[in-house]
Amino acid sequence: MAYSTILCCTNMIVWIISSRDNVLAWIDFRNFPGGPIGFIESSYLINLDIVALTMLVLGNIMADGLLVSNYSVI
Repeated sequence: MAYSTILCCTNMIVWIISSRDNVLAWIDFRNFPGGPIGFIESSYLINLDIVALTMLVLGNIMADGLLVSNYSVI
């Protein structure tokens, strides 16, 4: 139960940060030089984006571990 909860929390963190970045790129800084794509390219090293990528990798590792453990039990 705790494993699934942590897995869901990591995915929720990724979703929240990604939606925040989309709002910044496509709504708030629409007139950034290069447009929204230029804003995304210039801001990919922000600390929150690094946290989101870390949580994404952690969540993928945990999901793969859950899949492998399910197949090893069967």
